[in-house]
Amino acid sequence: MKDDLTATENLSIACTLAGRTASPQQAGEALESYGLAADGVAVRRLSQGQRRRAALARLLLSADAPLWLLDGFGPRKLAGLLVSGEPAS
Repeated sequence: MKDDLTATENLSIACTLAGRTASPQQAGEALESYGLAADGVAVRRLSQGQRRRAALARLLLSADAPLWLLDGFGPRKLAGLLVSGEPAS
């Protein structure tokens, strides 16, 4: 994630680089599903947890991707994420 951009802008760029399209509305909905508002705040002002959730929102915008690489997630957290959308603690 680029610190000077908003989470919405970061999602849009990530989708473009992956050859996908995502409208600002779709990016905002993905962020909201992880408890983040698409309010134009630069990523540098987000907590580490909020940054991680913003990065995870990319998964919702690339649901048809054949492979997701989730670095740093242990089996329990990954299972919680896949079942409920929230990492298990």
